[in-house]
Amino acid sequence: MIGPDGGDAPLVLPTGEPIASAEPELTTYDPGPARERVRGVLALGSLGLVVGTAAGVFVLVFSDKSEQAQTFGQIVFSAVITLFGTVAGFYFGSRQGPGG
Repeated sequence: MIGPDGGDAPLVLPTGEPIASAEPELTTYDPGPARERVRGVLALGSLGLVVGTAAGVFVLVFSDKSEQAQTFGQIVFSAVITLFGTVAGFYFGSRQGPGG
């Protein structure tokens, strides 16, 4: 490093302590933890969607609208279960084991 007088003397603070190197320390970015956190949020969100839909069907079945519950269950619940299966397959299928 070049000092204030143009030589190789280290830069120092007014207290006499040397200033640390101005060159930043390079580290490698690992996207793994952030990716796993997002996958976990997606998995929990889709599980919440399944539970909420099941609760909706349960409430409709025990109300006076059982025909509507049957239609709701056949159309919406089957689509939500398919979505959940796709998310779960993506989550577990894309995770890499210790062997790569």
